[in-house]
Amino acid sequence: CLYIYDCLGLREEFQKHYKDNRWRQARLVLQPKYPDNFLGHFEEYFYEIAGFFIVEDHVLQTSSLLISPSFVDGLWDMALGRIKPLLQVEVTYCVEPNKLRQVKDFMAI
Repeated sequence: CLYIYDCLGLREEFQKHYKDNRWRQARLVLQPKYPDNFLGHFEEYFYEIAGFFIVEDHVLQTSSLLISPSFVDGLWDMALGRIKPLLQVEVTYCVEPNKLRQVKDFMAI
């Protein structure tokens, strides 16, 4: 797509469209799908986040004209700003020691 938009002289328009969409997608990925049972699905949640950033890293490495490291850093900062409070609340109210250990082990990997 970038090549086509570039040939049409619309690279900036495509960059804006791509970045806007990725911000929206990041916000969607960062919303837990199971807010009432987050700890029961935390691995899936973090796998989706990891997948999102793997795609962004690949785009950054293969088409540096589309996004910049600072764009990815901004996405990452936004993600951390949402993940940290979510984990703090969920872990605070967790009463299952095994589930806490699972979260700790998963986060250490």
